[in-house]
Amino acid sequence: MEKIIASSFLPVTSFAFNYEFNMNSMVRYLIIITLCYYFLKGLIYLLLWQTTHKIEERAREQKRKEKEKRESMRRIWEDEEIERDDDSNWW
Repeated sequence: MEKIIASSFLPVTSFAFNYEFNMNSMVRYLIIITLCYYFLKGLIYLLLWQTTHKIEERAREQKRKEKEKRESMRRIWEDEEIERDDDSNWW
């Protein structure tokens, strides 16, 4: 009978030890998972920021090119009007 009682307490103590060990490892895993989550979240935000920045830069460049094109077209029209005015006054 003594053997049975002594052996019946053994799993309880080993369970308590394993429970404590499992809690420590669970806390470690939770910390590691949390750090990985924030690391990946930071990488995603960095990627999105870089993409947005490149798109904005391309849009600014395209806007500048369109403005130059309009300006050159305006200059061409002004030059043609000046030439027409000069040609129309020859007589």
